[in-house]
Amino acid sequence: MANYNGNATPNQRQPNLARKLHERLLCDLILRFIGTDAHILKWRHQFRIHCNDQKVIEGSIDGHFDYLEEIGKLKIGDYEILKEIFDQVNKQVSLFIDDKSTEIEEALQNNQNRSKEEKAAGTNAKNQKGEENFIKQTEIEKLHPIRFLYENE
Repeated sequence: MANYNGNATPNQRQPNLARKLHERLLCDLILRFIGTDAHILKWRHQFRIHCNDQKVIEGSIDGHFDYLEEIGKLKIGDYEILKEIFDQVNKQVSLFIDDKSTEIEEALQNNQNRSKEEKAAGTNAKNQKGEENFIKQTEIEKLHPIRFLYENE
């Protein structure tokens, strides 16, 4: 989903499993829980509390989600705003969101662990490269000790 202005939202810039699960959750919420005209009207009424822009309010429901992401109220793994709004629309949604949120939190944790591992691997690679450069430098000094004496002065 693109935001209400057609730009990528902060959550969409994260190409990972958590983002995909997040987008799936939002789609499921629209398809499963805002299917009737009555639910759409209730949603819009509750959404107005969080948005002053009439153009956004009159737009699509996925545009509403994008708006909430843009203003920082809806984030991957943080669905309190949706639970608050849906509490007035369809009481069953809160349990559904909690269930899916657990999966998303696990994916976020896995991403963080992977990122730490990649960072550690990168640090090790840098350290190894630094050691190699030091070794090469000392080997050169052994080969040309007089030249390095004059260069270091």
